[in-house]
Amino acid sequence: MTKKETKFKNVNALDKVIGYISPSAGLRRARARSNFNQIRRYDGASKKKRLKNWRLQEMTMNQILDADAVTLKERARDLTRNNAYGKAALRVLTHSLVGPGFTPDFSNKIEIEDSFQTWAKKADQDGKLQFNGLMNLATKHLVRDGELIIRRYYKKSSLGLSVPLQIQVIDPDLLARDKNETKNNGSRIVHGIEYDSENKPEFYHFYKMHPSETISRETVRVPAKDIIHKYDLEYSGQGRGVSWFAPVIVKIFDFDGWEDGQLLKMKISSCFAGFLKSDNVSSLPGVDSEEDSEWDETLVPGTIKELPPGKDIDFTNPPQVEGLSEFNKRVLHAIATGLGITYHQLTQDLSDTNYSSLKAGTNQFKRDIKTWRTDLVIPALDEVSEWFLEAYELSTAKIPKELKRSWTPPRDEMIDPVKEIPATIKEVRAGLASWSATVRARGLDPRKLLEELKEDKKMFTKYGLILDCDPEKVSLSGNIQSNTEE
Repeated sequence: MTKKETKFKNVNALDKVIGYISPSAGLRRARARSNFNQIRRYDGASKKKRLKNWRLQEMTMNQILDADAVTLKERARDLTRNNAYGKAALRVLTHSLVGPGFTPDFSNKIEIEDSFQTWAKKADQDGKLQFNGLMNLATKHLVRDGELIIRRYYKKSSLGLSVPLQIQVIDPDLLARDKNETKNNGSRIVHGIEYDSENKPEFYHFYKMHPSETISRETVRVPAKDIIHKYDLEYSGQGRGVSWFAPVIVKIFDFDGWEDGQLLKMKISSCFAGFLKSDNVSSLPGVDSEEDSEWDETLVPGTIKELPPGKDIDFTNPPQVEGLSEFNKRVLHAIATGLGITYHQLTQDLSDTNYSSLKAGTNQFKRDIKTWRTDLVIPALDEVSEWFLEAYELSTAKIPKELKRSWTPPRDEMIDPVKEIPATIKEVRAGLASWSATVRARGLDPRKLLEELKEDKKMFTKYGLILDCDPEKVSLSGNIQSNTEE
């Protein structure tokens, strides 16, 4: 193709006719088409000078994790150990996702639920935590390191457990990231996870000891059915998790250094000092002077003092520290946003909030927490409950086929109970929410609550008490019910 043909390769028959009749009109038409083609492109994909330093490389998520996941994890661990905001963010996310723990419901089968509660006290393979503590530990790994890993261990009935089962939270460092190979049978190992020919996890390869404690890289091969592995899946085909701190690691690190610098600047600004100058040679360091002995070098507030002849004094001009508050807020807002929490949760600063702004600010956070619970925490709990039911059936009794299980999350703390409780009551009375669902949303077990209410009512009757909490005896307005007076 000639240069001329290349130049006019997008010219159609009509353009050629117009160009033949009126070359100037044809040129204007060609220029308009060229400008239109430029307008139709995405600005974000342009090669403009201001974007030339935006380095990009087409890579799979697994390739990116292979290069960066360990560094991100180690930096996140350092921030959550040594930085106040990093530690606060980890605490907020962990306590919001799990906190006091989820309450299991096995179709109101009291004997199974009681057995689970008994097992939960000794569920830890390492013997350090109860079940809720294990889930909090696993969630810390999920947020900080990007992955939650739990392993199942079968136990002998002679150990005195309610069911022959214990679980262990595993440090993601132990999942052999450097173990990668392809086998002849079509299976492959990627970052320590062995996949079958259908790309489903079949085995997990764990180091027997932490890589930092030994030069050995000896591993143990654990069936996937004995492993729970959860992480925030951001891309299809992603095999390992990435720290939730990844988007804000640099910002927290830079802000920490900047904050230390400002603290030092404040310390310097508080050091108000004066320098005494003298024209007398004898007053140089190491030379005593009768004149010097009469000069009192201390200054008391409000003092007006006459200097001896030949003496002069200069005061330092310390650096001023201004405008920090607004800048700090902007940076901390960005850090909180990147972590998916609110500014006031990160800083405990409630100076600019009221009920409406606080509730509106936490609504998105609550939606995120519900999503993460649904996608990550509750599926992990479901798999643990499956392990428990398998062990229960082996050691105790047959599980009913119609048995269903669910998990009640910990209650959300109310911002203003005076406003929120009446609204909840109206929802239940209008049929927009069931009483049981409302009770579960407060982190309580409906069945146990009913039992407690029943016992309370018996005690009120036994001792002849009439309290406002008994609607059968007292109306909502506080009046004694007519049937009670009779």
